[in-house]
Amino acid sequence: MIGAPVAAIVLLTYNQEQFVEEALLSLLNQDRDDIEIIVSDDCSHDKTWDRINTVVSQYGGSKRVILSQNKTNLGIVDNYHVAYQRSSANLIFMAAGDDISAPDRCSKCIQFWLDSKEKYDLVAADAIDMAYDGTVLGIKENDQIEDWDIDKWFDERPYFFGASHMVTRRLLDLAPLSNQLPYEDQCLVFRAMLMGGIVRLPIPLVYHRRGGMTQQPDNFKFAYRKKEIIRDFTREVEELKQFSKDAALLNMSSALDLIILQRKKYCASILELFQNPRSIKSLITFWKSSDVPLKDKVRYSKYFLFYPGLAITHGIRDILRLIRD
Repeated sequence: MIGAPVAAIVLLTYNQEQFVEEALLSLLNQDRDDIEIIVSDDCSHDKTWDRINTVVSQYGGSKRVILSQNKTNLGIVDNYHVAYQRSSANLIFMAAGDDISAPDRCSKCIQFWLDSKEKYDLVAADAIDMAYDGTVLGIKENDQIEDWDIDKWFDERPYFFGASHMVTRRLLDLAPLSNQLPYEDQCLVFRAMLMGGIVRLPIPLVYHRRGGMTQQPDNFKFAYRKKEIIRDFTREVEELKQFSKDAALLNMSSALDLIILQRKKYCASILELFQNPRSIKSLITFWKSSDVPLKDKVRYSKYFLFYPGLAITHGIRDILRLIRD
């Protein structure tokens, strides 16, 4: 490779031996050579690392490849931070160890960014929806994220997926993300929105694989839904903390403090309902809260009251199926 790389692709891997070879080859086969590839394995326990090394040892192209394996499992956010810091480029692509990038993914995103006069700090390309077994299911489209502002974000978050993002180093260098976050994409999109440089690229450039365990099971038990709700709102509290930090760094706290405080109270009310033992008293307390709108009180009361009954109904159904079969 001649000269400094224009862009870097960060490939994050963890226990993906079944898919990592195809994922890595799709990056090595990008139609631009002025990019570098950083592979950061998060202490996989299977043969992922061996397969990465095999692919790289057989590569005869001119792209620079940097391999790194963490001695302990860092989690997605810290692994991403460690990986991108090994790069020397100003544009960073995210790639997962079970996804496949189209050969022109980098070239199209880079050209789009250049044509926009380098305006955007985050470019979110669309993707091809792919089943766990590789079957193509259709197109996955991001929302027009450039249409979102702070008020709209807290009213309804846009739909997007981090697997196809390209970001600037400026966006990442603002500050490290908290390692208490489960994923990096929500906070990076919000940060880019605050910085005024976020856009959708309506071209599918990544084959985005559905996880084998990501589809919701036929499970109507209250305990299952309760666990999901607690997980989701605990994650959102961590995101809100990161939003506050980023707003302070960008001198935008005054515009965000009240909104974030209100959202924290909203999350706290719902967490209090589901983290406490189920009782009519806790439900009454929830309904007295002024921090949760009526439609959400009805929604979460439904889970709170009716999931046990649904569990019984579906349990009877399953027993009848066993008898019949």
